[in-house]
Amino acid sequence: MTDGIRNSGKFSIDKNQGLSQAISKEIGLSREQEIKLGSVWFKVLQLVENAEVKSADGKTREWSLKSANGGLLNVGDAFDLSNIWSDILTLVNNKLGTDFEVQKQQAEIDVEAPHAAQEESKNANIESRKKQDFESIDFSLPTIIPDNISKAQSNAKYMAMKLKSLKDVPAEKLYLADFLQNITKESLPYLLKEYPDFVNDLFEKFGEETAKEYLKSTLKYVGINNAELESISTEDINNAIINYSNRIISEHDEQIADANSKKEPLQEKINSANKLLIEVAHLDPKPEIQKNGNVETVNYNGMSVKIRRGPLNKIVSIIINTEQNETNTANGNTYDYPEVTYNEHNVSIHNDEKTNQYSNKTTGYDFDALVNIAKQIFG
Repeated sequence: MTDGIRNSGKFSIDKNQGLSQAISKEIGLSREQEIKLGSVWFKVLQLVENAEVKSADGKTREWSLKSANGGLLNVGDAFDLSNIWSDILTLVNNKLGTDFEVQKQQAEIDVEAPHAAQEESKNANIESRKKQDFESIDFSLPTIIPDNISKAQSNAKYMAMKLKSLKDVPAEKLYLADFLQNITKESLPYLLKEYPDFVNDLFEKFGEETAKEYLKSTLKYVGINNAELESISTEDINNAIINYSNRIISEHDEQIADANSKKEPLQEKINSANKLLIEVAHLDPKPEIQKNGNVETVNYNGMSVKIRRGPLNKIVSIIINTEQNETNTANGNTYDYPEVTYNEHNVSIHNDEKTNQYSNKTTGYDFDALVNIAKQIFG
């Protein structure tokens, strides 16, 4: 049944091949690309469900993954998937970021030749609009800062601002002992960054004895006990804080690097979701919209794009599901968590396929641009 043209959706099963391997060969996928497709293979096989198979002896039957033998195939079994081949390639291209195209039979090419230039121009225009749309919503995830570090940095900024503002207030009107206890062992390094002279200024304003008393709770973090505090100099205190701060910031840098090592799969989910949103926005004819209260849904090749509307019919969130990963919930039901959910304030990325253990909230995207794309689908 093969005709020498690969990627047309017409192929036969070779020795030691299953259907996935045959489809991969027909498309021209590398082994690395096959692995990267992951759960997309399930969606591909769902499309092939009940397709007609012609065996070498000319008999025909329907292929089904759900059959007792799991869709067992024999050498020479022939498939003609040309009617769904473009849908299969769309799934592959959306996942891999590739541009595999259907290769037409020569007879079809001869018939369509007069219209080729016009069709090519039309397709180029569509692809150009898709590219512009993608660029309008494209964004890179910002650096992920673990919560403990983010809180320490915020604490330090607040402390530095307050301490600087108190420099010129008469000493007898200040009650700094309690205030300085708000410095935490994790925020101290960042306070030093924000306000390098805070120790010197305290000594200058209050004198050595009072300043040391105020700093007791802070200096215990750097290893200076009460006994040592009586004889230690301002310079030694500053050096101890600097050494301590360098060590803590080095540890924090490692935590930040570890957190951001997990960012690549999150970025992939964002890119896949954005590509699906644009693909659905440019479907012709327009897809069917299912409405349920203030939620509207479009299903596409086992994936979905949803919006939730708020007051005045305004789109307040965009919910994109690019993979089928059902999770058992606390009440015993199952739920397919969406990979990406945008709203005006943050984007939530569900990174764990089985348990939804990870949800990252971040900013940096243009929600209005995303809404403009969604309006092409839902109006």
